[in-house]
Amino acid sequence: MDLEKLFKPKSMAVVGISKRNHLSPGRIILLKNEFEMDVQVYGIYPGGGEIEGIKLYDRLDKLPEIPDILVIAIGPDDTLGYIQDCADMGIPASVIIGGGFAEIGGEGIIRQKKLEKMASENDIAVLKPNCIGVYAPPLVDTIFLPTEEISYKTSGTNQNLKAIFITSMREGDMVELKRIA
Repeated sequence: MDLEKLFKPKSMAVVGISKRNHLSPGRIILLKNEFEMDVQVYGIYPGGGEIEGIKLYDRLDKLPEIPDILVIAIGPDDTLGYIQDCADMGIPASVIIGGGFAEIGGEGIIRQKKLEKMASENDIAVLKPNCIGVYAPPLVDTIFLPTEEISYKTSGTNQNLKAIFITSMREGDMVELKRIA
């Protein structure tokens, strides 16, 4: 499995954008990447339209290109359908922001096993459900906090920061940024 597309995508699609909630993870990820990163970003929204001047597509198969990565910021019931879309369209990587998988037990464990099987059988690099995301400047940022709420230390050993990925956090957790070659 090639993890390159998780950290160095040329194009990305985001599912789970809200036109009303300015703090929804999908909306934040779309806007941060459109205005701050080098990745070509596409938004998916039922019915299409636009948000802050960015064209939204109503379905993945309407995009002008097959994205390198799909960021899924929706509930668990629809997530597996989008992973199937990745398989059908040849999208090589996905970041799943939403929860509702193994962390909830029961049905969530079954759902996660289906996800793992789909990803494995179709060679899709998936950053696990209920994650915060990937930060690989200047290419991509799927951390759904608004930029003004994030501070990155740029001195000392972190000057050579290439990318970080955060799979899960709880309130009060500390994150140490480490260089990934």
